[in-house]
Amino acid sequence: MSLAVSMRGGAFRYGRHILWEGIDFRLTRGEFVGLMGPNGSGKSTLLKVVLGLLPLAQGELIVLGSEKVPRTRIGYLPQGQPERFSFSPLVKDVVLMGMYGSLGLLRFPGKEEKRKAWAALDQVDMLAYKDEPLSHLSGGQQQRVFIARAIAGGKELLLLDEPTNRVDPTSRSLIIQALLRIREKSGAGAIIVSHDPNFLQATTHRVLCLNGSLADGSLPPGG
Repeated sequence: MSLAVSMRGGAFRYGRHILWEGIDFRLTRGEFVGLMGPNGSGKSTLLKVVLGLLPLAQGELIVLGSEKVPRTRIGYLPQGQPERFSFSPLVKDVVLMGMYGSLGLLRFPGKEEKRKAWAALDQVDMLAYKDEPLSHLSGGQQQRVFIARAIAGGKELLLLDEPTNRVDPTSRSLIIQALLRIREKSGAGAIIVSHDPNFLQATTHRVLCLNGSLADGSLPPGG
């Protein structure tokens, strides 16, 4: 299978501080990989490097066959508090936001883009809520909407940073089910950051640990 991500000898520094170095990492298309590590080890930073938001201090990075990161082909779910809007957008509009990067200047979503957006909502079991204001949903439901936005349009690489952060056990279970459907049907590669080994064991093919360098997390394959 072709590679979604290839990093050789990767290192990242904040000023003189080396956060991690000597990273050799390969992700094949269709493979879901979990990423664990202590707080401050640079897990979110690694995702941002793969996304092209931060530069490597040294090493080589190839993403989806290109040295220039093709961001429109990547779905990204950042870590953090639930998003705040100055208004309450509808669920369908939030997901359609994930399509704008690939549409080009002055183009708006048409029937095909909407079909893909509704398909993404269906994969996370949120299609029935597409006409609801986002603010009417629970935190777990909102998180599933943001996952739908990340995958909308058939993204080839998914970077998900703590997708079960601040959700209740029921929402966690629903997110696991959604990710298993996406893993089975999308053909995308994925890097999923989490502090929960059981969650990663359930949703990924293998788990890596980041703490200065990268090592096999020695968890059995998920699913």
